[in-house]
Amino acid sequence: MFKHKKKKFANRLFNAMLLAIIAVGLSFMPYTLSYASDEKKPIKIGVSLSLTGKYAWTGNRLYEGMQTWAAVINEQGYTAPWKSLGHSEPGLINNRPVKFIVYDDKSDPGTAVKLYSRLITVDKVDLCAAPFSSAISKATTPILERYEMPSIHNAASDPSIWKGRKLKWAVQAQPTTDVYYPGVAEIAKKYSAKTAALIFEDTSFPTGLAISFQKQLENAGVKILLYEAYPKGLSDWTPILSKAWALKPDIIGIGGYEPDAIGLTKAAQDIKASPKLMVWAVAAQSPDYAKAVGPACSGVVGESLWEPSLHTPGNKEFLIAFEKIIGTPKNQIVYQQAMGYNAGQLLEIAVKKVGKLDLAAIRDVLFSLEIDTMYNHYKVQPLRHEDSGLQIGAKAILVQWQKIKAGEKPDPTKTVVNDYVKEVVWPFKVKTAEIQYPRILQ
Repeated sequence: MFKHKKKKFANRLFNAMLLAIIAVGLSFMPYTLSYASDEKKPIKIGVSLSLTGKYAWTGNRLYEGMQTWAAVINEQGYTAPWKSLGHSEPGLINNRPVKFIVYDDKSDPGTAVKLYSRLITVDKVDLCAAPFSSAISKATTPILERYEMPSIHNAASDPSIWKGRKLKWAVQAQPTTDVYYPGVAEIAKKYSAKTAALIFEDTSFPTGLAISFQKQLENAGVKILLYEAYPKGLSDWTPILSKAWALKPDIIGIGGYEPDAIGLTKAAQDIKASPKLMVWAVAAQSPDYAKAVGPACSGVVGESLWEPSLHTPGNKEFLIAFEKIIGTPKNQIVYQQAMGYNAGQLLEIAVKKVGKLDLAAIRDVLFSLEIDTMYNHYKVQPLRHEDSGLQIGAKAILVQWQKIKAGEKPDPTKTVVNDYVKEVVWPFKVKTAEIQYPRILQ
């Protein structure tokens, strides 16, 4: 009797200790995301994302897109229209569900480098997704190359990450900064803009964009009156905006990321700056931006890489899935969310074409693939090319916030915030409205 009680006590003690150990362990675990049962061993996809810090807005939008893709792939085994690739049983392949292991790099490149090393060597992930921003991608690409892990960089535009580096495992799915804003130069030429001031955050992506922007405008006959970088982490944009507006240029651009677009627009409003065209990189196309700046969004132009109204393969199904899973109305979804979904979709296409988790074979598909997805046209420079992995197929578009005319009801596929509608204004052949030049201030 005594021995029996002693044994039961020992079992209870062991179970309590085990639960305590598990509880402590859980406190150090990364974010995980899985939508399927554990009947099959999950396919672990590791990623470092900027869930907090400077790039948090975009990092979280990217994550929402990944969440949507994971939910769809785990439920039905494919995203539209890729059922034709086969392996359409629930899960990514062979009934194996996707399980994301997500760490927060806090928008810091050095932290992201450590996290990818941990994902590959400690967490033993099967695949990796790429981080947000050119700066963090530039820092982490050497790690992914070293461990021979195929990676799709759907949120890095800086061409210097690929040009002349002969990368063997990393591909770019985002248009390069070289082709982000050719539309502004074309608009400038059409409407006879003469001068511009370029102010931009002193980090990889905005700097690369500014270099390209300057060349394109100068080739269109526009004189650059100011070309100046400002430090990362700026919280008061009035001095730099005032410096630009003091020169009375026809065009002011580029900014950096979400806080920059909002801060620069508010600064322009405060000092009553009225350039004929104001163009901000990242977030100016977002409903959150229009909500944050209110009527000051009027006439502001931003780049966009995708819009809900596009008739691309699988776009309609993506909108339905995203609204259902994340809750964002279809016409409020922004390209950064579509970007995260597309990163998963490209990985899905490559894995299904290979038919198994063969990393080298998946890499080979990504470097040779040319395809239209719901997001954009995908094609990169092939392996053994000087610029291997560099995106050469995708292109950007330009959008502008315009005040809705009295009595007008915008198309339901267009994004509307209060009294303003987001219109595609370039390329001219796919425009949904004429550009307002000069911009109409409210």
